[in-house]
Amino acid sequence: MNLFKRALHGLAVALFVLSAAVQHNDPDPWGWAAVYLVAAALAGLSAAGRPSPSLARGLVGVASLWALSIVPSLGPVTLDELVSDMEMLRPEVELARELGGLLIITLYALPTALPRRRGP
Repeated sequence: MNLFKRALHGLAVALFVLSAAVQHNDPDPWGWAAVYLVAAALAGLSAAGRPSPSLARGLVGVASLWALSIVPSLGPVTLDELVSDMEMLRPEVELARELGGLLIITLYALPTALPRRRGP
């Protein structure tokens, strides 16, 4: 793995750990901190050149199912509401932000979770 990819995985570690750390004021912090820390672990393994497809598949499964469970509760949310003040303005805004976090985790883990094609 080249240095650029390792650096990107290292950045992902930092961002996922930060995401876990800011959950302290969330009404349900433990599940969120756990999913972000598992994503950080996956990123750390990838940065070390030891990606874990099984961990990635589990993470994709959990994050995807969790995201799907949020979708029915979503209401209309504007982009301005999503990126403005970080306090919870309305429950719909919080749900949309949570959905975004789960989608980021899923998209990050998905390439590692998918089976790799072997050369000819």
